[in-house]
Amino acid sequence: MADRPILFSGPMVRAILGGRKTQTRRLFKPAPPDWVNHCEEVQRFNMRQEWVPAGLWWWTETDASGQLALRRWPVDEYGQRYAIKPAFAKGDRLWVRETWCWAALGGYDARDDGGEVWYRASDDGECDGAWKPSIHMPRRCSRLTLIVTDVRVERLQDIGEADAIAEGAGQYSSTTKLHRDRPYDPSLNGHYREGFSELWEGLNAKRGFGWDANPWVVAVTFDAVKANIDTLPAEASDGIAAARPLGIGQRDEGGCREDLGIGQREVGHG
Repeated sequence: MADRPILFSGPMVRAILGGRKTQTRRLFKPAPPDWVNHCEEVQRFNMRQEWVPAGLWWWTETDASGQLALRRWPVDEYGQRYAIKPAFAKGDRLWVRETWCWAALGGYDARDDGGEVWYRASDDGECDGAWKPSIHMPRRCSRLTLIVTDVRVERLQDIGEADAIAEGAGQYSSTTKLHRDRPYDPSLNGHYREGFSELWEGLNAKRGFGWDANPWVVAVTFDAVKANIDTLPAEASDGIAAARPLGIGQRDEGGCREDLGIGQREVGHG
Protein backbone atom coordinates (compact mmCIF):
# COMPACT_ATOMS: atom_id res chain seq x y z
CA MET A 1 0.00 0.00 0.00
CA ALA A 2 1.16 3.51 -0.74
CA ASP A 3 0.20 7.15 -0.40
CA ARG A 4 0.18 9.19 -3.60
CA PRO A 5 -1.46 12.33 -5.02
CA ILE A 6 -4.17 12.29 -7.66
CA LEU A 7 -5.57 15.19 -9.71
CA PHE A 8 -9.26 15.92 -10.22
CA SER A 9 -11.11 18.67 -12.08
CA GLY A 10 -13.58 20.91 -10.25
CA PRO A 11 -16.75 19.09 -11.42
CA MET A 12 -15.28 15.74 -10.34
CA VAL A 13 -14.28 17.11 -6.93
CA ARG A 14 -17.88 18.28 -6.47
CA ALA A 15 -19.11 14.83 -7.50
CA ILE A 16 -16.86 13.20 -4.88
CA LEU A 17 -18.00 15.64 -2.20
CA GLY A 18 -21.61 14.95 -3.14
CA GLY A 19 -21.16 11.18 -2.94
CA ARG A 20 -21.82 10.72 -6.65
CA LYS A 21 -18.33 9.58 -7.66
CA THR A 22 -16.68 6.41 -6.33
CA GLN A 23 -14.64 5.42 -9.41
CA THR A 24 -12.01 6.96 -11.65
CA ARG A 25 -10.35 5.70 -14.82
CA ARG A 26 -6.76 6.54 -15.70
CA LEU A 27 -4.70 5.55 -18.72
CA PHE A 28 -2.72 2.35 -18.27
CA LYS A 29 0.97 2.95 -18.98
CA PRO A 30 2.84 1.59 -20.78
CA ALA A 31 0.14 0.57 -23.22
CA PRO A 32 0.29 -3.06 -24.46
CA PRO A 33 0.97 -4.02 -28.10
CA ASP A 34 -1.85 -3.61 -30.62
CA TRP A 35 -2.45 -7.36 -30.81
CA VAL A 36 -3.39 -7.64 -27.14
CA ASN A 37 -7.09 -8.22 -26.53
CA HIS A 38 -7.09 -9.65 -23.01
CA CYS A 39 -5.54 -8.73 -19.68
CA GLU A 40 -5.62 -10.87 -16.56
CA GLU A 41 -4.33 -10.55 -13.03
CA VAL A 42 -1.63 -12.98 -11.92
CA GLN A 43 -2.37 -15.13 -8.87
CA ARG A 44 0.16 -15.93 -6.17
CA PHE A 45 0.34 -18.61 -3.46
CA ASN A 46 0.40 -16.97 -0.03
CA MET A 47 1.62 -18.26 3.33
CA ARG A 48 -1.87 -19.58 4.14
CA GLN A 49 -1.69 -21.86 1.11
CA GLU A 50 -4.23 -19.75 -0.74
CA TRP A 51 -4.22 -18.40 -4.28
CA VAL A 52 -4.72 -14.64 -4.09
CA PRO A 53 -4.38 -11.71 -6.55
CA ALA A 54 -0.76 -10.62 -6.87
CA GLY A 55 -1.41 -7.06 -7.98
CA LEU A 56 0.41 -7.87 -11.25
CA TRP A 57 -1.19 -8.14 -14.69
CA TRP A 58 -0.13 -9.81 -17.92
CA TRP A 59 -1.30 -9.48 -21.48
CA THR A 60 -2.45 -12.29 -23.78
CA GLU A 61 -4.21 -12.80 -27.08
CA THR A 62 -6.99 -15.31 -27.52
CA ASP A 63 -7.67 -16.72 -30.98
CA ALA A 64 -10.88 -18.68 -31.35
CA SER A 65 -9.97 -19.88 -34.84
CA GLY A 66 -6.84 -21.66 -33.66
CA GLN A 67 -5.04 -20.58 -36.83
CA LEU A 68 -2.58 -18.23 -35.12
CA ALA A 69 -0.11 -19.12 -32.41
CA LEU A 70 -0.75 -17.43 -29.08
CA ARG A 71 1.35 -14.28 -28.96
CA ARG A 72 2.66 -12.92 -25.70
CA TRP A 73 4.35 -9.92 -24.20
CA PRO A 74 8.17 -10.33 -24.46
CA VAL A 75 9.51 -12.73 -21.85
CA ASP A 76 12.20 -12.05 -19.28
CA GLU A 77 15.54 -13.84 -18.92
CA TYR A 78 13.82 -16.74 -17.15
CA GLY A 79 11.34 -17.28 -19.97
CA GLN A 80 8.43 -15.96 -17.93
CA ARG A 81 5.70 -13.75 -19.35
CA TYR A 82 6.27 -10.10 -18.67
CA ALA A 83 3.94 -8.81 -15.95
CA ILE A 84 3.37 -5.17 -15.08
CA LYS A 85 2.00 -3.53 -11.95
CA PRO A 86 -0.57 -0.72 -12.31
CA ALA A 87 0.04 2.57 -10.55
CA PHE A 88 -2.77 1.76 -8.11
CA ALA A 89 -3.41 -1.11 -5.70
CA LYS A 90 -6.04 -2.05 -3.13
CA GLY A 91 -5.40 -0.23 0.12
CA ASP A 92 -3.62 2.73 -1.46
CA ARG A 93 -4.50 6.14 -0.08
CA LEU A 94 -4.86 8.85 -2.71
CA TRP A 95 -4.83 12.46 -1.55
CA VAL A 96 -6.77 14.67 -3.92
CA ARG A 97 -5.19 17.67 -5.58
CA GLU A 98 -7.54 20.37 -6.82
CA THR A 99 -7.41 24.05 -7.81
CA TRP A 100 -6.82 26.10 -4.66
CA CYS A 101 -5.38 29.26 -3.11
CA TRP A 102 -4.33 30.65 0.25
CA ALA A 103 -6.81 32.86 2.05
CA ALA A 104 -5.44 36.42 2.19
CA LEU A 105 -7.77 38.96 3.82
CA GLY A 106 -6.79 42.47 4.83
CA GLY A 107 -3.10 41.83 4.37
CA TYR A 108 -3.26 38.57 6.36
CA ASP A 109 -1.48 35.74 4.59
CA ALA A 110 -2.54 32.25 5.69
CA ARG A 111 0.87 30.86 4.78
CA ASP A 112 2.31 32.62 7.82
CA ASP A 113 0.72 30.09 10.17
CA GLY A 114 -0.68 27.37 7.95
CA GLY A 115 -4.17 28.94 7.98
CA GLU A 116 -7.20 28.73 5.75
CA VAL A 117 -7.15 27.36 2.22
CA TRP A 118 -9.82 28.09 -0.38
CA TYR A 119 -10.93 25.53 -2.95
CA ARG A 120 -12.23 26.64 -6.32
CA ALA A 121 -14.60 23.68 -6.60
CA SER A 122 -16.45 24.96 -3.52
CA ASP A 123 -15.75 28.70 -3.48
CA ASP A 124 -17.52 30.47 -6.33
CA GLY A 125 -16.09 33.88 -5.46
CA GLU A 126 -12.80 35.33 -6.56
CA CYS A 127 -9.66 34.34 -4.73
CA ASP A 128 -7.80 37.32 -3.22
CA GLY A 129 -4.64 35.96 -4.79
CA ALA A 130 -4.22 33.86 -7.90
CA TRP A 131 -5.83 30.44 -8.08
CA LYS A 132 -3.10 27.81 -8.01
CA PRO A 133 -3.16 24.79 -10.37
CA SER A 134 -4.03 21.49 -8.75
CA ILE A 135 -0.57 20.05 -9.55
CA HIS A 136 0.87 22.55 -7.05
CA MET A 137 -1.41 21.66 -4.14
CA PRO A 138 0.65 20.61 -1.08
CA ARG A 139 -0.21 17.40 0.69
CA ARG A 140 -1.09 19.22 3.90
CA CYS A 141 -3.71 21.33 2.12
CA SER A 142 -5.64 18.44 0.60
CA ARG A 143 -9.14 17.97 2.03
CA LEU A 144 -10.08 14.64 0.41
CA THR A 145 -8.52 11.19 0.79
CA LEU A 146 -9.56 8.24 -1.38
CA ILE A 147 -9.06 4.70 -0.05
CA VAL A 148 -8.70 2.29 -3.00
CA THR A 149 -10.99 -0.75 -2.64
CA ASP A 150 -10.69 -2.32 -6.11
CA VAL A 151 -8.49 -2.11 -9.21
CA ARG A 152 -9.27 -3.47 -12.68
CA VAL A 153 -7.41 -3.26 -15.99
CA GLU A 154 -9.73 -3.07 -18.98
CA ARG A 155 -10.55 -1.27 -22.21
CA LEU A 156 -12.20 2.13 -21.82
CA GLN A 157 -15.33 1.03 -23.69
CA ASP A 158 -15.79 -1.94 -21.33
CA ILE A 159 -17.47 0.46 -18.90
CA GLY A 160 -21.12 -0.35 -18.17
CA GLU A 161 -24.03 1.78 -17.06
CA ALA A 162 -23.50 1.17 -13.34
CA ASP A 163 -19.80 2.05 -13.55
CA ALA A 164 -20.58 5.19 -15.56
CA ILE A 165 -22.89 6.30 -12.74
CA ALA A 166 -20.11 5.54 -10.23
CA GLU A 167 -17.80 7.73 -12.34
CA GLY A 168 -20.08 10.70 -11.60
CA ALA A 169 -21.08 11.08 -15.24
CA GLY A 170 -24.27 12.86 -16.24
CA GLN A 171 -27.00 11.46 -18.46
CA TYR A 172 -26.69 11.84 -22.22
CA SER A 173 -29.17 14.36 -23.62
CA SER A 174 -29.67 16.88 -26.40
CA THR A 175 -28.15 19.55 -24.14
CA THR A 176 -25.00 17.52 -23.45
CA LYS A 177 -21.90 19.26 -24.72
CA LEU A 178 -21.00 16.99 -27.60
CA HIS A 179 -17.24 16.53 -27.58
CA ARG A 180 -17.42 13.56 -29.89
CA ASP A 181 -17.77 14.24 -33.60
CA ARG A 182 -21.24 12.79 -34.04
CA PRO A 183 -24.85 14.02 -34.26
CA TYR A 184 -27.24 13.78 -31.34
CA ASP A 185 -28.77 10.31 -31.07
CA PRO A 186 -32.17 10.37 -29.30
CA SER A 187 -32.09 6.58 -28.82
CA LEU A 188 -29.24 7.06 -26.32
CA ASN A 189 -31.04 9.76 -24.33
CA GLY A 190 -30.67 9.25 -20.57
CA HIS A 191 -27.76 6.79 -20.83
CA TYR A 192 -24.98 7.42 -18.32
CA ARG A 193 -22.43 5.45 -20.36
CA GLU A 194 -22.87 7.89 -23.23
CA GLY A 195 -22.61 10.78 -20.81
CA PHE A 196 -19.31 9.36 -19.57
CA SER A 197 -18.02 9.02 -23.13
CA GLU A 198 -18.61 12.74 -23.66
CA LEU A 199 -16.86 13.57 -20.38
CA TRP A 200 -13.85 11.41 -21.27
CA GLU A 201 -13.68 12.82 -24.78
CA GLY A 202 -13.55 16.39 -23.52
CA LEU A 203 -10.61 15.59 -21.23
CA ASN A 204 -8.54 13.23 -23.37
CA ALA A 205 -9.32 13.47 -27.10
CA LYS A 206 -6.75 16.17 -27.80
CA ARG A 207 -4.10 13.96 -26.19
CA GLY A 208 -4.91 11.16 -28.62
CA PHE A 209 -6.75 8.99 -26.07
CA GLY A 210 -10.37 9.72 -26.94
CA TRP A 211 -13.34 7.40 -26.58
CA ASP A 212 -13.07 5.95 -30.08
CA ALA A 213 -9.39 5.09 -29.51
CA ASN A 214 -10.61 2.73 -26.75
CA PRO A 215 -7.35 2.81 -24.74
CA TRP A 216 -6.44 0.46 -21.91
CA VAL A 217 -7.31 2.02 -18.56
CA VAL A 218 -7.02 1.29 -14.86
CA ALA A 219 -10.47 1.42 -13.27
CA VAL A 220 -10.07 2.43 -9.63
CA THR A 221 -12.91 2.11 -7.10
CA PHE A 222 -12.55 4.02 -3.85
CA ASP A 223 -14.15 5.13 -0.60
CA ALA A 224 -13.89 8.89 -0.12
CA VAL A 225 -12.94 10.36 3.25
CA LYS A 226 -13.53 14.09 3.70
CA ALA A 227 -10.31 14.65 5.61
CA ASN A 228 -6.64 15.33 5.06
CA ILE A 229 -4.61 12.16 4.63
CA ASP A 230 -2.35 12.96 7.58
CA THR A 231 -5.30 13.24 9.98
CA LEU A 232 -6.29 9.62 9.35
CA PRO A 233 -5.18 6.82 11.71
CA ALA A 234 -1.50 6.00 11.32
CA GLU A 235 -2.19 2.30 10.75
CA ALA A 236 -4.03 3.17 7.53
CA SER A 237 -0.77 4.34 6.02
CA ASP A 238 0.81 0.87 6.29
CA GLY A 239 3.81 2.26 8.10
CA ILE A 240 4.39 5.23 5.79
CA ALA A 241 5.35 8.20 7.93
CA ALA A 242 3.29 11.36 7.51
CA ALA A 243 6.31 13.60 7.95
CA ARG A 244 8.62 13.03 4.99
CA PRO A 245 11.83 14.84 4.13
CA LEU A 246 11.72 17.23 1.22
CA GLY A 247 12.88 15.72 -2.05
CA ILE A 248 13.72 16.89 -5.55
CA GLY A 249 10.95 19.04 -6.95
CA GLN A 250 9.54 20.03 -3.54
CA ARG A 251 9.63 23.12 -1.42
CA ASP A 252 8.27 23.96 2.00
CA GLU A 253 6.05 27.02 1.92
CA GLY A 254 4.58 28.32 5.16
CA GLY A 255 5.10 24.95 6.84
CA CYS A 256 3.19 23.25 4.02
CA ARG A 257 5.18 20.95 1.75
CA GLU A 258 4.55 21.80 -1.90
CA ASP A 259 5.21 19.27 -4.69
CA LEU A 260 6.17 21.05 -7.88
CA GLY A 261 5.27 18.11 -10.07
CA ILE A 262 8.55 18.07 -12.02
CA GLY A 263 8.33 15.48 -14.76
CA GLN A 264 4.73 14.62 -13.83
CA ARG A 265 1.74 14.61 -16.15
CA GLU A 266 -1.67 13.41 -15.10
CA VAL A 267 -3.81 12.24 -18.02
CA GLY A 268 -7.56 12.20 -17.48
CA HIS A 269 -8.93 14.12 -14.53
CA GLY A 270 -12.13 12.10 -14.52
